[in-house]
Amino acid sequence: MLFPVAARPVLVPAAGELVAAELPGSSCAASCEDHGLRCLAEDLAFINNCDALSGAMGCRRCEPGEGSEQPAQEVLGVKAGRCLYNTNFRRFPGSCSAAHEGTRRLCVCREPLQLAAAMALKVTTTLTTTIVTSLPELEAPAELASFHPEQLAVLVIATGQRPRYLEQCLDSLVQAYGFNPRMVFVSQ
Repeated sequence: MLFPVAARPVLVPAAGELVAAELPGSSCAASCEDHGLRCLAEDLAFINNCDALSGAMGCRRCEPGEGSEQPAQEVLGVKAGRCLYNTNFRRFPGSCSAAHEGTRRLCVCREPLQLAAAMALKVTTTLTTTIVTSLPELEAPAELASFHPEQLAVLVIATGQRPRYLEQCLDSLVQAYGFNPRMVFVSQ
């Protein structure tokens, strides 16, 4: 088998944490704030899958759903313990403020960006720009750089609804110069 089946990695930012809301009806913004952290909506797409939900919440079942308040676990009624992930991010983009009274959200929470860190970044950027603009003309970097495509790791994220696109993507990688199929991870 060219691409072995593996569990999807749970991708969390370097200074981030995976947080399951303690109470139903809580938003990720509120749950993160309870931990002294902040939610960034863009991070929610990376945990919008059954592997992340099951690992953090111990789902009885995991099913596709639609809603900006997902990924989440139902806590009320006969469906309690069922986890839902959002299959329509275009119509229902991930939201830190979304909540549903019958579910507990799964969230990615980050350390808040402190003023000192923001100021240090601004100073570093200004200093780097000043140094680079004062350098004499150098040779073109392309002549000095080397590229080793066989060392390039490739992550392909596929949806179960469109296997044809996955096949086309993998076919194009096989035709790429220097491509190494052992460096490809396919996640669904």
